[in-house]
Amino acid sequence: MTRRTLLALALAVTLDAAAAGGGQAVGESSSDGSFRFEWEITSSRKGSRLDAYLYNLTLRPVQNVQVLVEELDNAGNPVRRSITQVWGGVQAGDRTFFRVSGVKPGARYRLSVLNYDLQPVGGGG
Repeated sequence: MTRRTLLALALAVTLDAAAAGGGQAVGESSSDGSFRFEWEITSSRKGSRLDAYLYNLTLRPVQNVQVLVEELDNAGNPVRRSITQVWGGVQAGDRTFFRVSGVKPGARYRLSVLNYDLQPVGGGG
């Protein structure tokens, strides 16, 4: 089919901040086993941010990954959404770092991969 794959529903992972000051939350593998998130909310003089790793659990490298970050209310409904581009590629079985600024400490978030490009393995083509 196409190289771009819409995965917002299949890969949604709800992650709760451990406490008002942040804390690390580890996402579970997606339902199809393609990606996993690990993150924590940190604060500095410039405000709070979500520092995260995206793990590529596929057997092929990916690039042009777009991640949807949703802040959730107590009922689990999104109250704020942002899309962030994960720059660079992620090799199969590897991880990459990304950051989202302007998040709220203690809030609940759902991270999901919206789309990505699978890269060919090996050379030529």
